[in-house]
Amino acid sequence: MRRAEAFSSQSWFRLDGFIRVEVDDASPKDLVIAASGVEAESGRGLILVHHLADKWGVKHREFNDGHGNYLNGKTVWFEPHD
Repeated sequence: MRRAEAFSSQSWFRLDGFIRVEVDDASPKDLVIAASGVEAESGRGLILVHHLADKWGVKHREFNDGHGNYLNGKTVWFEPHD
């Protein structure tokens, strides 16, 4: 999985009857679902999430970078189809 921001992480959770995936990044930029050209090397992630997930969303938050600094960012989460 490739992301543009320097700070990012991902987590997978098995909850009661479903799986949730969360991807954190330190970019406060809003997400945009947009069509990418056939030659583009990126830009398809949210389209895939939209089609392959029962639920998904974005939570804006602050992250501690481990050095005492707080970064504005977001967590994108989704719950894939069974």
